Amino acid sequence: MAVNISKVFRDTKLRNVSKNARLTYIYFCTHPDINIVWVLQPTIKVCTIELSLSIDEFRNSVKELIDINKLYFKEENGIMYFIIPDHFSSRNNQSE
Repeated sequence: MAVNISKVFRDTKLRNVSKNARLTYIYFCTHPDINIVWVLQPTIKVCTIELSLSIDEFRNSVKELIDINKLYFKEENGIMYFIIPDHFSSRNNQSE
């Protein structure tokens, strides 16, 4: 499930968010545990350690990405899921 990083850097929506939000987005897109439908269930503490962000910086980054529709967040039964909608679409287009 390769992600075209150059496409990420050309995305105008991502140019207008903080450096931490861009870093978080790339982290999610390239995470080894992301599944085939671009859903990730990370451990938040591990995310903050690997990104070298405080929990507040991580939350702010996630909020920025949600605000520009680059990330969806779902919590169900105490489990947090992050969904990357753009890459789900691009993955489906690549298989054609």
